Amino acid sequence: MDHVAAKSRMRGKGRPTTRPRQKVTLAVAGLMIVLLTGLLGACRVTSVPAGTAPVTPSLQWIDDLALLPPGPVERLEVAYFHHTVRCDSCIEAERLTRKTLDTYFTAEMESGLVALVTADVDSGEDAALVQRYAAAGPSLYLGISKGAALYIYPVDFWNSLGDESQFLVLLRGMIDQVLAGQ
Repeated sequence: MDHVAAKSRMRGKGRPTTRPRQKVTLAVAGLMIVLLTGLLGACRVTSVPAGTAPVTPSLQWIDDLALLPPGPVERLEVAYFHHTVRCDSCIEAERLTRKTLDTYFTAEMESGLVALVTADVDSGEDAALVQRYAAAGPSLYLGISKGAALYIYPVDFWNSLGDESQFLVLLRGMIDQVLAGQ
């Protein structure tokens, strides 16, 4: 009788000789192979003919509009985010944002220089937009395109939400500052 058969016989009638630790190691190794295969499949690179690839702007967060480089704005995106279930304050924030743009920036919106985008962070419909702004809930951002960069400025509006005229002055002042190229 060979060595393996004798060991198997001694441990108990025909049971495999694989130890529990070996089973766990094999299971983990198998899981890792499956996960790595999935990751490699998700990271496929497709070739694009020269000159046809879209230019993706670099993303830069700023906490002061004075940090914007001088020069004209190519596009200003006013981005408002909310949850699916909205409170009165969230609805009011969007209303006042729209009112600011409709009252003071009609020509800029018609020309496409300024755009209002709104997205529900819970729905998944605008996942790329939500991800770009790292929005997790009710929030307002200015996305300023200059050159090959997109500057994202978070607007702190909550303290002025209870006073319509203060909100309009705040947001209008920020947008005027951005469009003036400083």
